[in-house]
Amino acid sequence: LWAFSVAAILILTFVTSIRVSPAFASAVSTIPGMERFVHLIQFDKGMKAIVENDYYESIGITQVKDNITFTVDGIIIDETGAEIFYTIETPHSIKNMDYQEIKFFNNGRDLKSSYSYDPPDRVTANRKEGHISFVFGKTERLSNNEFKILVEIEQANKTTTFKVPFTTKNKMKPGKI
Repeated sequence: LWAFSVAAILILTFVTSIRVSPAFASAVSTIPGMERFVHLIQFDKGMKAIVENDYYESIGITQVKDNITFTVDGIIIDETGAEIFYTIETPHSIKNMDYQEIKFFNNGRDLKSSYSYDPPDRVTANRKEGHISFVFGKTERLSNNEFKILVEIEQANKTTTFKVPFTTKNKMKPGKI
């Protein structure tokens, strides 16, 4: 009974850590065969509903600087925040790449927000697909569909700044819970 209790607590802690900590989940998913297990635990039905209800808009705008290609693949946005999906490609490994600054603008106005992102240092290849989540400090009344994302990337003590402007075509839909 004692061994069963300890095993149950360890399994519960393991599953909870994957669900709560993206860093831990990323580390576990690098173990061969565990990626599918992590995906099952982290599956987000909200993202599926977002895509099904046409909240996701494809952007596809690319900027190249210092042999690094940064592409804004798409966006999900409402008055409470935004999810920006991106791709980074380089001719060399991006294993030691890090973000220095990230900002999001609407019509030239800095949207005050907190943000989170997938750390690029988990990747050993020369391509990284990820997303940046912005949560606005207050409900935003966005003036138009003109946006810009600023992303500073550091690698090998060299900083590259991307300022990618883009326009959404669709009218912004109100958020739903």
